[in-house]
Amino acid sequence: MQAENFRRYLRKTRKDKKLTLRQIEVYSGVSNSYLSQVESGKRGIPSPDILEKLAPILKVSYEELMREAGYLHKESTLPDISKINQAWTIDTNTMKPVYVLGSIGAGKPMYAEENIEGAEWVPSSELNGGEYFYLRVKGNSMKGRIQDGDLVLVRCQEHVENGEIAVVMVNKDDATLKRFYQKENGLIVLRPDNPEYEPIITSGEGVRIIGKVIHVKFDPHKK
Repeated sequence: MQAENFRRYLRKTRKDKKLTLRQIEVYSGVSNSYLSQVESGKRGIPSPDILEKLAPILKVSYEELMREAGYLHKESTLPDISKINQAWTIDTNTMKPVYVLGSIGAGKPMYAEENIEGAEWVPSSELNGGEYFYLRVKGNSMKGRIQDGDLVLVRCQEHVENGEIAVVMVNKDDATLKRFYQKENGLIVLRPDNPEYEPIITSGEGVRIIGKVIHVKFDPHKK
């Protein structure tokens, strides 16, 4: 019921503001196909960080969106922390949008719609050629430097140096985020930073490097 109510609220609010889904995507970086699925009931309630991006574009408070989505009770209060840049303050000559992927699976295109969660604006100076994407981290195997829910900026490349953090496809499964090591005997070791997790050791068959982690964008909703 909460998801259905939010779906109707989002659609009505958007139409009241005379905004198209494409306009919201351009201004907020949230995929228009994702929003279309939310409005049609094919997707559930967006995460708080997505709501934070939508609030200034829809011209409502972050608190209101959080209430309508069910994250806040009616009696709860929350300061309006909508800090996302308005579209007219973004210089597209110096800032570029980078897709945020919720997952990467084998056997389907990396930028398939079901993978794309939205987009983030990144200074062009940080994108030194090549192709980039953000990946939302799931799990705690890299806990220490990288936490569950953080975003990592990844540069697409097929090779990394030993000890660098990479997004790696193993045995045709979903991608994993680990430190990459290639041994002299040909074995590949994918080592987590969290000592509670075991490393993945493989002969290298079926291993494919997707890209190298450039930096981490910490989840602002975690303490």
